[in-house]
Amino acid sequence: MVESQRHRDFQRLAVHLVKRSWPELQATEEQNDGGEDATSFGAGADGLRRSMAASLTGTLAKIRADAKRIKERGVNLGVLIFVTPVPVDNLTVTEWRKSVAEEFKHDLYVISQAEIITRLEQPENHRLCKEYLGLAIEADPSIAELERAVRQASANVLRGWKAANRYDDTKTIELTLFELPPPQSRNPAPEFRKLSLRDIFALVRQRGNGTLLGDPGAGKTFTLIQLAELLLQDSSAPIPILVPLAAWASSGHEFFSFLAIQLGISADAVAKLATLGSFAFLLNGWNEISEAGLERATAGLKTLPLNFPALPLIVSTRNSLQAPPFATPFMIQVAGLSHEQKVTIIRKSGLRDSAALIAELEANNSLLEITDIPLFLSASIAVVAAGERLPQSRYAILQLFVEHFEGNPDHAAGLKGPPCNSLHRQYLERIAVKMTESSGATLTFDEATDVIAQSSVEFQQRGHIGEISPSADILDRLVRHHMLVLTPNPGSSYRFAHQQYQEWFGAEALRHSIGEIIQNETAENRFAFQRDVLNRIQWVEPLLFLMDRLGGGNEAHLEAAARVIRWSMQVDLHLASELAGAAGRAVWGQVRDELGDLLRRWYEADGEQQRYCALSAMLATEAPDFQDILWPLLESTDRNIRLFTIRTRRNFPLSCLGPDWRAKFANWPAERQVEFIRELSWQSNREHIDFAVDILQTGKEPQVNVACFELLLDARAYETLAGNSSVIQTCRIGRMD
Repeated sequence: MVESQRHRDFQRLAVHLVKRSWPELQATEEQNDGGEDATSFGAGADGLRRSMAASLTGTLAKIRADAKRIKERGVNLGVLIFVTPVPVDNLTVTEWRKSVAEEFKHDLYVISQAEIITRLEQPENHRLCKEYLGLAIEADPSIAELERAVRQASANVLRGWKAANRYDDTKTIELTLFELPPPQSRNPAPEFRKLSLRDIFALVRQRGNGTLLGDPGAGKTFTLIQLAELLLQDSSAPIPILVPLAAWASSGHEFFSFLAIQLGISADAVAKLATLGSFAFLLNGWNEISEAGLERATAGLKTLPLNFPALPLIVSTRNSLQAPPFATPFMIQVAGLSHEQKVTIIRKSGLRDSAALIAELEANNSLLEITDIPLFLSASIAVVAAGERLPQSRYAILQLFVEHFEGNPDHAAGLKGPPCNSLHRQYLERIAVKMTESSGATLTFDEATDVIAQSSVEFQQRGHIGEISPSADILDRLVRHHMLVLTPNPGSSYRFAHQQYQEWFGAEALRHSIGEIIQNETAENRFAFQRDVLNRIQWVEPLLFLMDRLGGGNEAHLEAAARVIRWSMQVDLHLASELAGAAGRAVWGQVRDELGDLLRRWYEADGEQQRYCALSAMLATEAPDFQDILWPLLESTDRNIRLFTIRTRRNFPLSCLGPDWRAKFANWPAERQVEFIRELSWQSNREHIDFAVDILQTGKEPQVNVACFELLLDARAYETLAGNSSVIQTCRIGRMD
């Protein structure tokens, strides 16, 4: 190594060797290491904090240079470990220690050539000799045979995991990963380093530890499966052992005994191979361990990094109140899917018409956002593969995904029995109400358990449950098996996996409240609803979800929606118009006369701001009843008036223009058409995309075609473009012009 100047290889080798004696040391990045090739984030068992520096040149000048850089960073160091492959005699080491102690006020520990050779001769380090020095030292035949048997068993376990999780190599992609900053970082705008699966593989090869974090359904298990497969493909890498933590914790077996049964070897053999660093433990689902098994699981795992320092550990978990029982220097977040990743997954899925689903995602903003989570993208694919159409309403989409999530056998079993007793939705509704009432999206532990406790008392009084379970147990079960998520420490708080789920459950709570009011409507309970819900802006989104559901229901639902709109007319005309637009045409027919008359009177009021607000409310209804007001504005000779009208409501509703609006549009000059289309591009929806495609397929004005093409690009409707050859041809001609 000295002759070949293999600095980096020696640095890695040195880290492996010192971790045997001081497992708290963690390797640093090669660039900007601040004088440390390995560092500890706390004191060792003897109360001393250590750092390590490695160098092919064993000189005091090199030691002083590294020690100076460490001191300048304010590190409170107890011992600097210096590793060098050159011979250094004891007298020289004594002088170096004295010099370092006088100048830097900490001790020096030197590991030189003789000690390095002695350590490498130990059987547990034969792997390092092969990996870094090319020395194939024969291992104990029994160890080699064990490793071959375990490698085969690991491959069998991996196949079982793939089958159980419906993992298909031909349909799966590598997810995006980010390294999170340390929890103690005070940087208000921390950097998140993007990682690849190969980076995690390299971490395991270097015997590093990491925690894999992600929301429900983000792809943590799939990432561990991919990592295990990558490790098995490299015969010099540690053998991956996939461990389902929840299954182990409930089995009653000690950790190594559980693995011995899984691998078909003795517990002693497992411990021996772990000591030699033959394994990489991939621990899946820390957050899934039951309350009853959590204490024993913690005791069984917390000593692993100390007793087996050569053993790489990767543990996957949601953010949960009970963190894994060992600290890991690397926190790795599974990110949401990008548009390109979604397209790749859908195309690999084998759908007969994958283009249609991609186009649906491109045109439906709600669906596009929700399917950032692979679980819900998979649910969408499954629905389409079964020959069903995806719902068009936001409410129905989320309802489908909630039902799909609850139908998962792993989650269904955890929700039906104690402590939730199949009342999980009711608990979540009340949690959503509490969050919304406080104008937020999170609750503290005390706030969440208080809501659950009050709900449990109510359920018991109604005869839904007998004995009341501890609120903390119910909360933990909702985190483990439903849409509730615990945010990372510090300042732990609970939120829904996506805020739209909070709004959806809030809408469900409102539906029940409205039903109770309608059954026994009084001036008092109606006023309370107007005061506490309709007059508070934080309830707008849940109300829109509710109107989305009621507007597609039966006569009783339509009547309930109309009644809520009438109640809101007395509070906020603009809100009433928003709700009418969300409820749809069937409900609009019941409130048209009352609400339409109020909006026209509002528009006729004095003042530009009054007219602007009234115009915005008219557009919010998405009804064609106000064409007599809209068309003169859209066809004004004053460009400012035209733009003002279109910009009054982003996501401009073309339905407001009436059934024959396209004929009027066709009579506009090309410049006016381009102006209108470009204004739509600022925030496009399905209606705008369909309009742009239709123009591209039939239009003859090149500049209008180009504007439509740009609208599709701005909407990222790439599949819509790719699926229309006539559109592409028209755009090509338009660009050339």
